[in-house]
Amino acid sequence: MKTRAPLLLLAVLTAAVLAGCAAPPVRTADLDCRNTPDCRVQMSVNCFMAICNIAVDHDRVFSRANGKIDWEIQTVGYTFDRNNGIVFPSALAVFQCHAEANGRRFSCANRGDRGEYKYTINLVGSPSVGPLDPWVVNN
Repeated sequence: MKTRAPLLLLAVLTAAVLAGCAAPPVRTADLDCRNTPDCRVQMSVNCFMAICNIAVDHDRVFSRANGKIDWEIQTVGYTFDRNNGIVFPSALAVFQCHAEANGRRFSCANRGDRGEYKYTINLVGSPSVGPLDPWVVNN
């Protein structure tokens, strides 16, 4: 009697490969908040085969002086790192940030100094997820 285990294994591997080729979530490259006092960036954690990544709905945020940027997690089971949820390593004086909503939102007041600022998003949750490094542009 022949076993169906090799066919089952082949089916599982084929499904895994095809799932890895699925289209990434739809997102637009830029979020323009230069004409609004508040700016919201939606983010999620996407996992495939126990490898998880952070995804933001906008790769770059164009912000205004004296505005505010909020990052909101849409995925259950994850929160911002309380101390390092959003970090602007080269612009500590430009952005004043803190966690809100029990760690599900991170808010940064933006002084508005001209320039492009790389920042790092750090989340806590399971399965663990590595940081993400998008940009804020002040002009």
